[in-house]
Amino acid sequence: MIQFTIDPNGLPYYQQLRDQIIRAIESGQLQPGDKLPTLQEVSEKFGVSKNTGIRAYQELERAGWVKMTRKTGTLVQIPSPQPTEMPGQIPKAMTLIQQALALLFEAGTSADHVNAALARIISERWSPDYSESDCVVLVQDDPFNVEVDLADV
Repeated sequence: MIQFTIDPNGLPYYQQLRDQIIRAIESGQLQPGDKLPTLQEVSEKFGVSKNTGIRAYQELERAGWVKMTRKTGTLVQIPSPQPTEMPGQIPKAMTLIQQALALLFEAGTSADHVNAALARIISERWSPDYSESDCVVLVQDDPFNVEVDLADV
């Protein structure tokens, strides 16, 4: 069994747990099909809440590192490879992101609002269940409230 450690002065606990599991998978210490500790075991062993374990495991599942089921628990899997980059698209995209952030800054949007909206969008976009045809980004009248809804288009 892999040993995980939680640094009380480090990143949030769920991030530490998530990152250590990813490193263990990448290094081969954890193999596809290996079972991770239950949420109860994570809570008892590290003195963290079950919600901390749930958040770490959910992020791992969204990224394709694990599969969670009631019957088998949380099993390691290897994420599908990401599509290859299209040459020249990343600098263009980064420029567009910079322009959008400049507009949000000029509109008086707080960094917290931008971070929350981006985290939600990124989390859903990189989810293994993401389908571009099923995703619509709706911006409500309030420029500080970005809602991301999955709906049939």
